[in-house]
Amino acid sequence: MRRFRWLILLLLIASIGAFGYYSRHYYQNLDTLGPSITIEEENIEVSVNDTEKDLLAGITAYDAKDGDVTASLGIESMSEFTEGTTRNVNVVAFDTDGHVAKATRQITYTDYKPAVFSLDAPFRFPRSMGVVDILSRVHATDCLDGDVSMQINFAQNSTINVDTVGNYPTELEVTNSAGDTHVLPVNITVYDSTVENAAPKITLTDYLVYTRTGWVLSPLDYIEKMVYKGTEYLPTTDRGTFRVDTEGWSSYALKEFRKEDPAVSYDWFEVEDNVDYNTPGTYEIHYYIEDADENRGTTTLMVIVEDRVRSE
Repeated sequence: MRRFRWLILLLLIASIGAFGYYSRHYYQNLDTLGPSITIEEENIEVSVNDTEKDLLAGITAYDAKDGDVTASLGIESMSEFTEGTTRNVNVVAFDTDGHVAKATRQITYTDYKPAVFSLDAPFRFPRSMGVVDILSRVHATDCLDGDVSMQINFAQNSTINVDTVGNYPTELEVTNSAGDTHVLPVNITVYDSTVENAAPKITLTDYLVYTRTGWVLSPLDYIEKMVYKGTEYLPTTDRGTFRVDTEGWSSYALKEFRKEDPAVSYDWFEVEDNVDYNTPGTYEIHYYIEDADENRGTTTLMVIVEDRVRSE
């Protein structure tokens, strides 16, 4: 029995010794440090079209155990603009033990431009006792985020009574991932549909255009078609009159039609163009046309005058 106890004691001592040796060896070889990140240039200039690879150019990562771990580098997050078009890029690197290192670089965009708005139709709506989706016809494209139409909102304190005929000046705004908010002043018109349904209809090729200072637009060039007395007319190539599109008509139909061959002259249009093409800002061009029964149709083209064209 005594020998058995001594054997148990010796085995216990051996186990404790082996465990101590293993623990010492384990902790001596344990990697408790993450990679180190080296940034050649703390602030670089980039394009809005540059990729993650471009933003990480000149950044390397090294780990004492794994060696070069530059391939593990990635962008964790990007801040909003801190000043002008400068923002912080937070980068991370990993080693095989799962340790994470972080660093920050500043980037400055050289070609950043605010969001561009577009309209499917003018901000004119028939009086309604229900809900009117005003924002469904306006879109915005951002040079960083692409389509940001879903981020468009009314500015605070906007009040529009869709059940009351009138004109409601307000502002729309959209904010991108860099925290830049672009504001679009607009006029929301609520009209009586019983009056306008009988009036001529004017359709434009665009309802919001951008131009640069000093570049004067030709408003009549934006008329795509019109409906006058229930008949649709298209502009002619000489831009002097609107005529009915007879393409595809039968010879009989053409023969009967040409007995009258109705046309609408550009002279029938009244264009109210109050755009100051020398001063940046948001303006409106109003189009009017009245038929023989004094039914007056109207539409609006928004014009944004800037110091430079967005496509440049």
